Amino acid sequence: MKNMDLFLHAHSSLMVVAILFAFTVIPVKIGAMIFDAFHQQWRQCAIAAFLAMIASLIVLFALGGSKVGILTLFGAYLVVSYVYSKVLGLDFSWSLIFTVFVHALQIGVFQGLAALGLLG
Repeated sequence: MKNMDLFLHAHSSLMVVAILFAFTVIPVKIGAMIFDAFHQQWRQCAIAAFLAMIASLIVLFALGGSKVGILTLFGAYLVVSYVYSKVLGLDFSWSLIFTVFVHALQIGVFQGLAALGLLG
């Protein structure tokens, strides 16, 4: 019985990693190809998604704390755009549009996975 429990745990852990990958890296990769970023490899897209997440959380907690307002969200948006511009080799003005595009793709992925019943 313990082997079965370990198998289910590994299977569910892989599903969580696959869903996180679908939410974060795939939209960044699609955006990098569409916006013709200098660095379009999976590794750079994964690094950009990871660093953008960490940077946005730092800004949200540093500026907003328990009160997250519109200026805090805008600051996080600027930091994410900056990370995308540096890691993917985009111009900062293009990375502002790129960030909106990636967030729209992430919402689409979320809705698609929810429609398939994979999110609860």
